Amino acid sequence: MSRPATLLLCALLAASGRAEAQALDPAPAGAASLALGGVGAVGLRSPAALFANPALLPLAQSRILLGLAFEQSPRAVVLTATVNETQEARDHAGASALPDVALALPLGTPWLWFSAGYRRSLGLESRFGPPQVGSDVRVAPARYRGLELSLSEHIWSFALALRIGDRLSLGGAVELRHLRLRHTQAIWAGLAVDHVGDARLDLLATVAGSSRLAAGGLLGIWLRAHRALELGLALSLPASASVDGSLALVHEGTGAPYAYASLEGEGGTAALSLPLPFALRAGIGLSLARLRVLLEGGYERWSSVGELRARCEGAQVVLRRSSGATVFPLESLPLGIELGDRASARVGLELLALRALTLRAGYAFVHGASRAETPSSVLIDLDHHTWSFGLELALSRLRLALGFAHTTEASLSGGERATLFNPLRPELSAVAGIGRYLASRTRVAFELQWGW
Repeated sequence: MSRPATLLLCALLAASGRAEAQALDPAPAGAASLALGGVGAVGLRSPAALFANPALLPLAQSRILLGLAFEQSPRAVVLTATVNETQEARDHAGASALPDVALALPLGTPWLWFSAGYRRSLGLESRFGPPQVGSDVRVAPARYRGLELSLSEHIWSFALALRIGDRLSLGGAVELRHLRLRHTQAIWAGLAVDHVGDARLDLLATVAGSSRLAAGGLLGIWLRAHRALELGLALSLPASASVDGSLALVHEGTGAPYAYASLEGEGGTAALSLPLPFALRAGIGLSLARLRVLLEGGYERWSSVGELRARCEGAQVVLRRSSGATVFPLESLPLGIELGDRASARVGLELLALRALTLRAGYAFVHGASRAETPSSVLIDLDHHTWSFGLELALSRLRLALGFAHTTEASLSGGERATLFNPLRPELSAVAGIGRYLASRTRVAFELQWGW
């Protein structure tokens, strides 16, 4: 299961009206998979199969793979309350580098293979900077529950694959994952008598931490049903990761709730449990002379995750006045994440144009995991479309591959029901940002393979 660990922090929206935003997809396994629309259950003929379907390893045409992918995800938020849309905030994140390294070797026989590798499947950096009024007050309509998200996933994989004759191959991989997370959101510390639009009562809550190594599993099967027909199946087993770190509460404004002189936040520790659900990918490959057609469907059961909350210790909100202080302990902080099941359909075309040149193209549609309304803006996993292409050049024992993919997303409509969490009175809330979220994603992957 090379992709799911990170989808957990998917889905986030704070908006009224129409919204478009960025999905969170771990990078496909190598340049070939990227060029084929993300197909990985069938079709791969390189050590990158370690991360997608280990049963394909005995079919690898090379032994060592070195890859590097770059991802650029520009995002912006524009106001929709006026006739002429104006930009309100912009994601300042730049390009992310996602390396992968894999080795595949036969163990004394061409029927038994061992593979080991490392990949950084995700390197997300998303930061929205709402405009300021004066020196310390954010404009109320430009407040977002999600202001910053930094999320990276590192995976170390070890696999064995057994080929049984010319028609069947079985494989299994153990994956060790390490996650690093930093998430900042706006929460509203107001009482019933306070105006819910008063941004001076906002606190910035930042959860930052990293996980211990979490073990996951990936099982695969490959079957050649006919000379021109192959089938592939990859199953990711449920697992769990635990992120431990700190919680910081910062009051940037000068306001305080009614009848109080000051508002302060005191940080503490935070722990976050990230369950990784069951996922399944199945594919069909059809060979027609120099052309291969690859079809794949996928399903990920993210509805089993439930609402994601950080467990807090030592954190509290303090309201002060002349008669003393009132303390509100913060034991649990919702991150505004609730996911549904995720499904995908992918198609890839591979053409042997020349003896040493292979051309690839692909398309993918993904039904995102975001529900109709999600309260944060740093990341939204909506329905999206991806178009891709690439090529591979074989030079004796050396292979050079290139993949390119561009993703756009569908729209999401909703009313003004996305709100900021209130640590003082959970039943009270303030409306989160108003805007239309625009996003796209471009990925480029380079790959070097060596065989002997």
